Amino acid sequence: MGSGRRREDQEALMPQSSLVGRKKLHLVLDLDHTLVHCVPVSKLTAQEYSANMKKTMISRNPPAAGDGDTHLLDGGALVLKFRPGVRSFLEEASAMFDLSIYTMGTRHYANQVASRLVVHHASRGGGGGGGGGGGGLLSFAKVISREDCTVEKQKGLDVVPSHRRAVLVVDDKPKVWAREDRDNVVTISPYYFFGLNKEGKDEEEEDKGELSRVLGVLREVHSRFFQEDDGGVGGRDVAQILKRVRLFTLYHGSPDVSLLHHHGCRRRRQEEEEEEEEEEEKEEGGRGDGWSKIKKIKIVFRSGTCGLASPPPIATTTTATIL
Repeated sequence: MGSGRRREDQEALMPQSSLVGRKKLHLVLDLDHTLVHCVPVSKLTAQEYSANMKKTMISRNPPAAGDGDTHLLDGGALVLKFRPGVRSFLEEASAMFDLSIYTMGTRHYANQVASRLVVHHASRGGGGGGGGGGGGLLSFAKVISREDCTVEKQKGLDVVPSHRRAVLVVDDKPKVWAREDRDNVVTISPYYFFGLNKEGKDEEEEDKGELSRVLGVLREVHSRFFQEDDGGVGGRDVAQILKRVRLFTLYHGSPDVSLLHHHGCRRRRQEEEEEEEEEEEKEEGGRGDGWSKIKKIKIVFRSGTCGLASPPPIATTTTATIL
């Protein structure tokens, strides 16, 4: 029975199935608070309205690919803001994954947002988009909305057109997914723009935001999936690989070199602490009351998490004195 199950899985992931044969996996993306923040225009403060309406593509038709980060939907009733770095994220992810959208919003809303997320990446030498089409225009394999859910108020991979062993999900709310699908979810911290005084300075720099962190995880899982030597891709499971990446992140920090800014921050903090200690030692060295005999030891505590919504483990340092 086990061999039959394995054979069934292998058939589901056969190279000619148009996915694994192109060395791609399937990536399912949530919309609200993952890629975008969307609110009714009526909820904007006067200051937000003034600041954002100037940047908004005021059009009832889908804008040209690549236009603007702020858009009006539903004839001006809703205002949509892209998460910083969303374009480069989609461009780079589309080289490794077929892309789909899955939202608990309506189909009408999902299609409006999808049309505005379509980006042109021909300048980077991009070929067919996420949907497998030709040219340099990125597309989505499937746009899934709440009307497609087989269980009310619950997302499930049963409506995604790929075997779950080859599907990863990026969502800020993993608990909205069916329990059996949660191991496939890469959790991203929720994105808010309106009402919270916008995104942080680092997030505005596309290579230092939350999407960049998630892209590093996706890249690592994709690489391990196709590089593992276990007798064929049919027996591989992205959920199991994702678990190993989580453990690697817990004990070793980020799995991707694009996230070295986290380690850079850690090094800068350690350098500052060492400078502070040197100043203290200079001050203590001038005392004649026996303090010069005191020795110091440095104790380093590391905190980490198995979840992927937080940065890699950060070292915190404290200094104790002994006689």
